[in-house]
Amino acid sequence: MSYQSLGLQIHLLSRQWRCLLDKQMACQGLTQSSGIALAYIAENQGVSQTELARLLAVETPSLVPVLDQLEKQGLIERRPSQQDRRLKALYLLPAATDLVAAINQQRRVLQQQLLANLSPQQQLELPHVLDLVLQQAAVLLQDQKTGDLS
Repeated sequence: MSYQSLGLQIHLLSRQWRCLLDKQMACQGLTQSSGIALAYIAENQGVSQTELARLLAVETPSLVPVLDQLEKQGLIERRPSQQDRRLKALYLLPAATDLVAAINQQRRVLQQQLLANLSPQQQLELPHVLDLVLQQAAVLLQDQKTGDLS
C-alpha cells in the first residue's frame, strides 16, 4: 500500500461501512446516523447535543433533525443540562433499550464479517493501529489550530 492511497482507502472504507450500516439499520426503521446516535446516547447518558455532534464528527445543525426524529419516535428525550441550562442533555428512553441492543449486535456481526479475511492476530492489532492513527490525526489537527505546522 502506498501512502498516496491511504486517504482514499480510509474514505472508501468509511463510506462502505456507513452504506452497510444503513442497510442494516433500515430493518429497524432507522438510518445509520440515527442508529449510531442512539448507540452513543446509550453509552453516554446525559451527553449534550453539542458533544454528541463532536463525537459523531458532524455539525450540530446536521444532528438536530436526527435527534428530532428519535425524540418523535419516543426513543430519546432532551432535558436541560444540569451543568449549563442552555445545553440540552440527551437520554435514552426505555422504549429504545431493546433497539440499541439489536443495533449493537448488528454492528458486531458486520464487524466480524468485515474482518473475516484477517488472521486472529491482525484482528487484535487493527483496533490498536487505528487508535494510534486517530491519536496522531488529533495531534496534527490540534497543531493546525495552534499554528504549529512544523
